[in-house]
Amino acid sequence: MSLPVTRGFWVAALVLGWAPSLRAQEPAPLPSPDAPAPDGPPAEVPAPDPEAPPRDVVPAPETDPDAVVVGTPDMGTMIDPPRARSGNPLTLGKVIGSMRGVHPKLEEAESKVEAAEGKLLSKEGGFDPKAKLSFKGQPLGYYDKGNFDALITQDSPLWGTSFYAGYRRSVGAFPTYDGQYITLNGGEFRAGFDLPVWRGGPIDQRRADIAQAEIGVSGAERDRDMTTLLLDNAAAYAYWTWVEAGLVLEINEDLLDVAEKRNRGLTRLIEEGAAPEIEGVDNLRTVLDRRTKVIAARRKLENAAIKLSLYLRDAEGRTRRPGRELLPEFLPEPDAPDAARLDDDIRHATKTRADVRALQAAEEQAQVEAELRDNQVAPQVNIMGWVSQDIGSMSLQDKPHTETPQLRPFDLGIGVSLDIPLLLRKDRGNAAAARGKLGAARAKVRWQRDQAEADVRQAYANLRAAYQTVSLARDTRRAADTLARAERRKFALGSSDILYVNIRELYAAEAATKEVKAKADYQRALADYLTAAGRGLR
Repeated sequence: MSLPVTRGFWVAALVLGWAPSLRAQEPAPLPSPDAPAPDGPPAEVPAPDPEAPPRDVVPAPETDPDAVVVGTPDMGTMIDPPRARSGNPLTLGKVIGSMRGVHPKLEEAESKVEAAEGKLLSKEGGFDPKAKLSFKGQPLGYYDKGNFDALITQDSPLWGTSFYAGYRRSVGAFPTYDGQYITLNGGEFRAGFDLPVWRGGPIDQRRADIAQAEIGVSGAERDRDMTTLLLDNAAAYAYWTWVEAGLVLEINEDLLDVAEKRNRGLTRLIEEGAAPEIEGVDNLRTVLDRRTKVIAARRKLENAAIKLSLYLRDAEGRTRRPGRELLPEFLPEPDAPDAARLDDDIRHATKTRADVRALQAAEEQAQVEAELRDNQVAPQVNIMGWVSQDIGSMSLQDKPHTETPQLRPFDLGIGVSLDIPLLLRKDRGNAAAARGKLGAARAKVRWQRDQAEADVRQAYANLRAAYQTVSLARDTRRAADTLARAERRKFALGSSDILYVNIRELYAAEAATKEVKAKADYQRALADYLTAAGRGLR
């Protein structure tokens, strides 16, 4: 039995992979292009049933390697099923983990914390005890005399009180007006304190410096946390962009492979005279166009890998550029956003997000400065007290202590000092400036809290829209796949041509690309949402 084969059917048969089953049967000779056209109108061709296979032809199975397959109903990320990978794919967690402790931005933030801790230690040194030794002698002159003095002072944060203790010893002859330098031969021990009652009591410059330095350490830690949060977000963007570029490249490569297979089949048909050359030119144009798209997609993948290498690091902190073999097979399916968590995430962001807490630290520093400047307006009132005791049997002027009775008793003294600037313009001006800075700092904190809430709400809206877009993109890709299959069946039955098949394939590839982009957009939106909520990436 001979098969009624037309030119369109032979094109479809060979291009779609059915030719091997028909190769034993020779096609009917094609009419010459110079032959006169038959009289009368062309016979009408009844519309074929799209569900029925070509007459007397057994269709090639779906697993035929030369079959033109554009997507499958179960796959939403590329044209063909996911390509098998060699080795473990690169995950976002591995990228983020590789940055810890070695990324330059994190090292910079950690160095700032160390600098703040060093500044704190320096300010705490304001309360270090001090030792002072002195010796004064006068070997030549009317009075041959000398004096040795040792003193230890300790400023304390206890209401600004300072303490001292010392020992001194004198030798030689002193005039009467220097009698305070005379001691017994065992020397004099003394101790005392100085207590500021008003100005410098509740707070002074040294205690303010320490308090601000402690807050500065906390602020530097919050800046480090914010740097980590933003760096993780940037790494997530770079990672999902790289994955998207890799999967889109595979879609374009699969689409090119389809056109090249079709081109080989058309070339054979043209050589056998079973298809016009214009069909081959048209398909060659498709091949060249798809090769251009592959080049562009490959360039995007290379650029994405370079960008990702800024975050993917080795143990020494050097950048690593990931290869295609590390791409995951597909993008994960998105989870529906949980609206019940929105209010909790807003509260978390406005209270604990690193940028909010960093500004709160600045507000606390301004508060300390304002308290200090308000205190400096008050008058300086100090209470002083001291004790002293000479020991020994005679003075160093070789006189018995009975002749210098003023050196023998135990001394106890107390005093009060008062220092009041008359106009206080300098101190009042400093206090007003400090209060203005405090008001500005508080306004910044309120604004940042409002900004944090807006960030979370906006990120949630984007996440919800991205989730809905993924669902629509998936449905669009499935519809495009169905149309492409239907167009190929029509082509096989001779009621379509390569142009329409190419168009349907392009639509299917475009739909698959949009689905990949939609899923990548969802992952980027999720990273933005977690960053806005201050929870970090998991």
